[in-house]
Amino acid sequence: MGTDDMVWIATIGRISRAISLVAVGLACAALLVLIGITLYEVIMRYAFRAPTRWAFDLAWMLNGASFLLAAAFALRHRQHVVIDVFSNALPARVRHAITGFAFILLVLPALGILGQAAWIQTYSAYITGEIDRVSPWQAVIWPFRLAVAAALTSLAIEVLYQGLNEAAAALRGRTAPASAP
Repeated sequence: MGTDDMVWIATIGRISRAISLVAVGLACAALLVLIGITLYEVIMRYAFRAPTRWAFDLAWMLNGASFLLAAAFALRHRQHVVIDVFSNALPARVRHAITGFAFILLVLPALGILGQAAWIQTYSAYITGEIDRVSPWQAVIWPFRLAVAAALTSLAIEVLYQGLNEAAAALRGRTAPASAP
């Protein structure tokens, strides 16, 4: 890998870092709102015997969105679950090559397909004004779908960066950095 290739990988890493920081910030904000909603629901339900119709659905959406929005940040900081019983026995170059291969040729296409479907569903839900018909609250569903689509896109960009970084480490024969620039 030449210097130009490393510049592109570093650029993707900076872009991914910026996007994942925004996404994890949104996830943190969603969790704070989730805490407030839960407290409000508990007080209304048990102190005033007046439960809300919307708290459960909104809590469910915020929890799912925050989990997905934080995924790229977790991958960047290697806080995801890794089963490395067998891979630790392999030489570093082989381990990096396998990880790069898996990220770029297996995980990235799957995230691309899921992300594309999520963006299409988000657009469709927005245009049609789709609501959640299962819920008594019947919330407009596009904001949740938007969070899912954005989170999948953020994760796909981070997977691309990590995969390229691992492939470069395999070609150089050096360890990939623990986290991006």
